[in-house]
Amino acid sequence: MKKRIWILVALLLVVLLWAAWYFRPVGTVEGPEWNILHVDGVTYVCESSAGFDIPYDRSDRGMHIGIIRSGDYIFHIYKVKGDPHRNYLYWAWEWEGDMYVREDLADAMKEQEG
Repeated sequence: MKKRIWILVALLLVVLLWAAWYFRPVGTVEGPEWNILHVDGVTYVCESSAGFDIPYDRSDRGMHIGIIRSGDYIFHIYKVKGDPHRNYLYWAWEWEGDMYVREDLADAMKEQEG
């Protein structure tokens, strides 16, 4: 009987630790349509605000990084598969999602096109 209790306690502890990791806040969001993310000290802009097409789409969603809260809303932030430098992020809220690009990279791409 004691063995079962210890197994249940250990399982509960694992679930609680996973939930704490999964739902940890990683940044902030701002803008009229949540078009600017600040994650780990880096600013990202929404693909539609970036002014150019991003070479990834929602099917490239990778590992979950954490969440961002804005009032009652919770946004999930994901890495992008195939992007080792973390220049891009995927943002998801309920059934919606968008790609975000580092602000400095977006500015550089606009200058090249302009």
